[in-house]
Amino acid sequence: MGVLVVTCESGSGEAAAIEAMDALLPKDESAHVEMTKHEGVLIVRTSLDPLLAHSLLVSSLPRRISRAVPIERECKPDLGSIADTALAVARRMSGCSFVVRCRTRGSALKSDDLEKTVGQHLCQHTTMRVNLEEPDFVVYVEVVGDFAGVGAVPFSLPISMKSVREDVVSSMRYILNGGV
Repeated sequence: MGVLVVTCESGSGEAAAIEAMDALLPKDESAHVEMTKHEGVLIVRTSLDPLLAHSLLVSSLPRRISRAVPIERECKPDLGSIADTALAVARRMSGCSFVVRCRTRGSALKSDDLEKTVGQHLCQHTTMRVNLEEPDFVVYVEVVGDFAGVGAVPFSLPISMKSVREDVVSSMRYILNGGV
C-alpha cells in the first residue's frame, strides 16, 4: 500500500483532497484521503506504488496541492524506528549519494535532529555518502502526529507542485515562441 503526504494552503484541504482523488481514483478505486488535525496536511492512502501514485498526482497538475511526498514505509514516530525504517528504505541505494529532508508536525521530534540522526545512521550502516548540493536520492521523513513515514526518491523527482507548474508554463512559452 502506498502513501503520499500532501500539503496545501490553509483552508484548501477539501479542494486538495478532491484533486488527489481525481488523480488516483481512475487507477485505484480504493484510494482515500485522511484529513489530519494539522491544517493543510493530508495523508493519501492508495493500493498503488507510492512513486506511481506520485506520478499520477504530478501529471494531473493540481492547483491546490503544494507538495506531495511519496512514502514507502510507515513506522512509529520515534527516533530509533524512523532511523531503522530509513535504513530499510535506503538499502536499494547502495553506493549512491543522499540527503535527508524531514518535516515534523505535532511531535516533540525536531526536524534538524531527525535529519542528522538518520543521515548518520545511513552512513554508518551503508556505503552511501551525504551530498547536500546534488545527491542521487533524497530520503524524506514525514512525521504528522502519530504517523511517521519514510520515502527515498531520485533528487530530480519534483515534490513541489509549484515547480512542476512553473516547468509546464516555461515549456509552453518556449513552444509558443517557436522554440527560441
